[in-house]
Amino acid sequence: MPSLLIRPGLPQKVCQLSMIIANNLLNPLWNLLASADQSGPPETVLALAGGDVVLPCSFNINANSKFPAVEWSKNGLSNYVLLYRDGCEDHFMKNANFLFRSSLIMSELKMGNVSLRISSVRLSDAGTFQCRKLWSKDHWEDTLVKLDVGSFLAFLCYLIFICYLCTFLLFSIILVTLLTLIHSCFHWVFFILHFFLAVLVHLKKKPTEYCVNSYS
Repeated sequence: MPSLLIRPGLPQKVCQLSMIIANNLLNPLWNLLASADQSGPPETVLALAGGDVVLPCSFNINANSKFPAVEWSKNGLSNYVLLYRDGCEDHFMKNANFLFRSSLIMSELKMGNVSLRISSVRLSDAGTFQCRKLWSKDHWEDTLVKLDVGSFLAFLCYLIFICYLCTFLLFSIILVTLLTLIHSCFHWVFFILHFFLAVLVHLKKKPTEYCVNSYS
């Protein structure tokens, strides 16, 4: 944030008041706007109740900076879904609904992957999660992830409906094809019978009839 320019002629108290306003009001507002620009729209992740899911979150590794504290939280939920700082997870600050169900992928932390793994997903887990990478009180990055949870029974019913619909469409296509073939066969059979009848009628005619017809 650019520093404030203060004219030398101003009284000392006014200078101190300006610095207090800059430090306590403008800096937090500046950080809030910067954080809002970094968060962006939430990414949507789908999961089935009873299964496992991974909510993505990562940052660029910088050799000159320390590993940030990682705060996973959920809208409308007290405490943290997961809090990782100083190289270990803080279980005392974790929400009771996520005890023994949320964790980081420890083998991928060194690559900047701080994705949240949730096991035994519940329908109540659906909502918007926030992943905050916190280097200091003035430097952080936020990532929003929306989790949609579906019931396994509903998914099974949906799958059965799709199978039934596909079977019905396939049966309809086969039936229409058979009816078309039968119609074509009847058409050709009728044409052949009509041709043979015409030939038989032609052969049964007497020669005199041809003569009479030819002179008439």
